[in-house]
Amino acid sequence: TDFLPMASLRREAALDSDSGEDDLVPEGPSEGSEKDHQWKCDDVSELISVAAFKQTCCELHPQFSCGQQSTAARGMEPQAVRSLEKECDPSQVLPLGGLDSIQNLTVADLPKDSPLHSLKHRDAVKDFLEKRLPCPNALRTAQPLQRPAPDEELIPMPEVVLSVIVYHPTRKRRDQEYLVLGCQRLCELRDKILCHNDFFIDKDYSEHPDSFDRKTMELGRVPFPAHSAFFFINNTFYNDLRHALSKDTSRNIIDWTNTGNRLERSPRLDHFQTADMATTRFDELSLRLGYPYLYCHHGNCEHLLIFQDLRLLHPSESRSRADYPRLVFQHRGRKKKCNVCGIFSPTWATLADELATESPCFFCEDCFRKLHYRSDGSKACSFEAYPYHPGIPT
Repeated sequence: TDFLPMASLRREAALDSDSGEDDLVPEGPSEGSEKDHQWKCDDVSELISVAAFKQTCCELHPQFSCGQQSTAARGMEPQAVRSLEKECDPSQVLPLGGLDSIQNLTVADLPKDSPLHSLKHRDAVKDFLEKRLPCPNALRTAQPLQRPAPDEELIPMPEVVLSVIVYHPTRKRRDQEYLVLGCQRLCELRDKILCHNDFFIDKDYSEHPDSFDRKTMELGRVPFPAHSAFFFINNTFYNDLRHALSKDTSRNIIDWTNTGNRLERSPRLDHFQTADMATTRFDELSLRLGYPYLYCHHGNCEHLLIFQDLRLLHPSESRSRADYPRLVFQHRGRKKKCNVCGIFSPTWATLADELATESPCFFCEDCFRKLHYRSDGSKACSFEAYPYHPGIPT
């Protein structure tokens, strides 16, 4: 079954309502269909069962079943291995205070007069950014590896790791890349994915701008997340129904395919199923590497989702479950500037603004107040004002 983006379904539904005719997806390839099916290339694998992949790897390489590599696999004698373990023991290179004296060190604990040029450059860049940007990039937060707590259970080995690429909803670029474990549920990845649409607030604060609490837009916090979302993988809609306000947004699409004679003209529309992402694990899926699947939230914000790699977790990698899904790539994007001063990051976006040359128009806090309000606090013109997160890249 070919990949069927939700946007194409909505486009067909719009054509049905406009022309009164069914303009359906052709059952087979047609002339000029290569441009519409560019994902059919050598980079796309066959359908792979994640659980079967894990079992096959353990059968072919028994050393992976315990998470360690045998001495025979290393090609070394056991005596040489013991000698290396003794010489390379961490206790031989630790300071007098032992491991406890350095495990909690941070960059802030380093001496201010350090001769390292990298630290001097870092401090200079940090000071510059703090002066120019009131808030750092909300979608580029650091994610240090978490040390497992003493009572925390480590990830049992062997375990599979999937590399997932999330694309921008409107631009043809990859936005984020995550490493997820096979034992994790789909909803855990859904909670990690950040989109600029998650930070948009649809309430007009032009009458009382001081009533908006900026703490709701703290770094790394999504003020108004979409409760309803789904993954579309291999003709199955994995819906997020954890919240009381969640809705099965895939039901509208399935109901649309069952109306009229669409199933007769395009039988592949009859294979859609639904499941709960909160109870589905990644190792229960069968995937095609390099094939574009779909993540949809906010009703019509659609991200292509591509599983790029599938492998076993290496013993040298973090085995703390808190580290996964782990962000390994984030597109930097471009920061907006105030449309008036062109220096500071915007904190307000206006619509239908009589004093603006475009809509929406973005303003920093100082320019917004001086341009749109009189000395007594009343509005100087007609406009709508919406809070804007200064750390959202575009």
